[in-house]
Amino acid sequence: MPTLTFDKLKTEKKEKLIQFALEEFASNTYQNASITQLAKKMNIAKGSIYQYFESKKDLYFYLLNEVNQKKQQFITQYLKEIPTDFFELLKQIYLLGIKFDKENEIIQKFLFQVQYEKNNEEIGNLYEQSWLQSVQYYKNLLLKEQTNNKIRKDVSIDVMAYFIVQSGRSLPEILQLFPNYSSEKCIEEWLYLLKSGLQSV
Repeated sequence: MPTLTFDKLKTEKKEKLIQFALEEFASNTYQNASITQLAKKMNIAKGSIYQYFESKKDLYFYLLNEVNQKKQQFITQYLKEIPTDFFELLKQIYLLGIKFDKENEIIQKFLFQVQYEKNNEEIGNLYEQSWLQSVQYYKNLLLKEQTNNKIRKDVSIDVMAYFIVQSGRSLPEILQLFPNYSSEKCIEEWLYLLKSGLQSV
């Protein structure tokens, strides 16, 4: 958590610190990200950073919490009414997620780096934590659909939840490889493959 000193900073200086910190962590692994470099960009003493946050880890998790909240708020803002159809919900979540990433490039790069933090003793295995949370979210949705006879009973919920997360995370990479391919078209084709494997005949 940030210190009271950080809370008392003027909004402009707070935003500047957050922006430069995001850039530092977005360009480096957690291990290689440098508080010294951050202080240089801010044109302040390194010790000043530790007046705002107790440690590098503290700053990192503050940023992670802030950007996750910002992305969730963005999706919620546009997704005012949650679709009752599972596949429509998936479509909207991923379309809005991609839209957010395009409009917030530094945050997208930071979250991409976070996804691959696997073996750091200080911050733990964020890669695994992120996977487990995402898989559990889709397991709950799939179980509800299966209970309501909207998807096949013989489908493994565990396998399909894993597949949705794995394939869904590949969508931004596909769009980077094929820049002329629209987000909506890409997601529609992805959903078509999911539907063909999940929906009851």
